[in-house]
Parts: sequence; C-alpha cells; structure tokens
Amino acid sequence: MMIVSGLCFMLKIAQLKSIYTNEQILIILLARLYFSKCQSTDVDEYIEKQTINWELFYEIVNLHNIRPFIYHTISKNHIKTCPEVKEKLKTTFTFAQKRNLIQANITQQLVKELQKNEISAIPYKGAIFGLSNYKDIALRESTDVDLLIDKADIEKVQAFFKLKGHIQKFKIPKDYLSYYKRFFRELIFRDESNAINIEVHWRLMDKFSSNYPEHQFFKNGLEVYQAQGISIIKLNPTYDFLILASNHFVKDMCIKFKYLLDVGCMIENHSNKLNKDLIESTALKYGFNKKLNTGLSIVNSLLGINYDDKALNSVDAELLKIPLAYPIHLPRMYISEPRYFFYNLKMQDSRFFTAKYVIRCIQYLFLPTYEDINRFKIPAFLLPLYIISRPFRLLYLAFKSQQKNTESLDS
Repeated sequence: MMIVSGLCFMLKIAQLKSIYTNEQILIILLARLYFSKCQSTDVDEYIEKQTINWELFYEIVNLHNIRPFIYHTISKNHIKTCPEVKEKLKTTFTFAQKRNLIQANITQQLVKELQKNEISAIPYKGAIFGLSNYKDIALRESTDVDLLIDKADIEKVQAFFKLKGHIQKFKIPKDYLSYYKRFFRELIFRDESNAINIEVHWRLMDKFSSNYPEHQFFKNGLEVYQAQGISIIKLNPTYDFLILASNHFVKDMCIKFKYLLDVGCMIENHSNKLNKDLIESTALKYGFNKKLNTGLSIVNSLLGINYDDKALNSVDAELLKIPLAYPIHLPRMYISEPRYFFYNLKMQDSRFFTAKYVIRCIQYLFLPTYEDINRFKIPAFLLPLYIISRPFRLLYLAFKSQQKNTESLDS
C-alpha cells in the first residue's frame, strides 16, 4: 500500500495512476493548474496521451460540485476538451455566476435584518465564501445560505422567518423544541421566491459526531468584509478556516473534491493571516487534530498546497481515493450507516475521544429525530416510548436495507 508523507509532497502523475482513473487525474491536474502548480502544457499533454471518457469526466465533476470551477480553468487556459462537455460546463458557470450573486446579496440582507432584530448571525461557506476566496464568485457551486446563531436565539429566528413568509422545512412541535435544541443542530427555512434554502445552525456538528466550538467562540472572529458592492460582517481568515474545517474535515471527512478546493483557496489566499497556534490548540482541545492533519495532507498530496512547515500525517492510497470517489464514498452521514460509523471511529484522536464517540453514538441510537417526531405524532410526555423503540426500528430498517441489497445482487 502506498503511503504519502513529508512536507510539500505533491504526487506525480505516475503515482496518481496507481490510485485514480484517467478522468480523476485530469480533474486533479486542472485543479493544480488553477493554483499554478502545473502548466497548461502539462494538462494538454495528458489529454493528448490518455483516453478520456468525457461523459464520465462530466459525471464526476458534477457529483463533486465543481462544474463552474472546471469550466473556468479550462476556458482561461484554453485547454482542448470535448466541445459538448465544455458547453455543458459553461451553462453551469453562467447559472452559478447569477445565482451566487443573488445568494451573496440575500446573505448580506439577512445578516443585517437579523442584526436589527438583535440576532447575531454568522455567515459561512456559501456565496460569501466563494466571493472572498475564489477568483470569481461563480467558481464555487453553492445551493444554500448557511448561518450560525446562538442557541438562545432560536425562537426569535423562527419568528423572524415566519414574518418574512419563509417556510420551515421540517416542523418541530413547540413542546419538543427544547429537546431538539439540546440534541440537534439546525433548522431549515425555504425562500421560495429565490428558490434558496436558509440553513440556520446553533451547532456546527451533530453532537454524536464531535464537540465543536459554537457561536460565542466564533463571534470573536467577526470583521467587516467589502467586495463587489457587498458589505457584510463575516469571519476573519482564522475563524473562517476553523468553521470550514468543521464541515469539510471533521463532519464530512473530505468526501468531495470541492472541499479540498475550498481549503486550498483559503491557504493560498490567507496563509499569512491564519493564527495557526489557535487552529492547532482548538483542534487538540476538541479532538479533531487527526482529521485536520489528514485533510491537510490530502490537500498537500493532490493540490501541492502546503499549510505550514510541520510534518503532516501519512496518507494511504485508500484515503486518497475518497475525495474523488465515484460514487461518493459516504452518501449518508449518520451513525445508522455502518460505513460512516466505522470510518469516523478510526479517525478519532485518541482512545479517550474514541470512547466518547462510541458512548455518544449509543446515546443517539435511542434519541428520536425530527422525522420520528413528525411521523408518529406522539405527545412529548410519551417521549420515553420513542426512546425505547428507536433502536429496534433502526435495526429493522438496516435489515430491510440489507435484504433489498441482497435481492438486487441476486437479480
């Protein structure tokens, strides 16, 4: 098994070939070209010498949400590709350019309106992140507006969006709200007029997955950001990096190539502004140092972007496959999925954090989700019935899923 380690170690094409398909390698080379880690002639030569399944190439690009990014890189560097694929990518780029500008303006407006209602909302990821980190606002595919709030403001947020006429996507009965706030992390509102979901989080991570800093911690990193007519209070690079790491490295564990590009852009644009001591101490305190270093090592290996001068974790070939997997390596990120549970288990920092993770997962196996609450419509005082029956229902669903997969293979 190939192991990658060391400083600023960018895999050569010969090494990539032992891990990836021709189409996946082409995506990596285009990403390197964007970051000036290779030349356009290198990409042209690779396309000329290799057989590329352009339909598969597009499917992988689409699955990993990087269509506008790939189009921009191809177009700017005059890379000769399949004309039909390039045209499809161009359509996505044009759409993303318009949609992301709308999303950025909506985010700006929401943050200001919420502030007037004495609600501190911190925007992260999304169009604002694309605007402040990529060469063009169109380059980052973004579907939602993400906001981090204080848990104490949830009721005020609900009232705010109700007044705006936005529909709450999954209803939480009032007598279950305190329970939901304690154990879960988000509410989603739908802006139908702009066809955008607004995800409001009071916790960045599912509690079973990990503890992680919350609103009060990130509030320390707010600053005013201005660009292209947008003026918004957002996170400075250090806190923006930490909030990005919560999603890309800790929760989703590098399952999409888009996540590597986000981190690569942050490091390339803001490396000298990152408080790496704060990032390291936060990772150690909250137990995601292994996930952080693994993610940074993958970014280093595939994109040639080095976070700092410290030695990084070794990365084996199986881990390197994950960010460009087709289909996605972990399509569903929940503890009822064995693949997710065991992958998360081996990515814990220590035996102490491993034990905490297992205990939290066992606890969450008994806790009903909003789907359970809405499906069975049992009054809150009968919550113990949910708790007792939930593990048995999960086992039944897992059995049915396994049976369905077996029948599918047999046919």
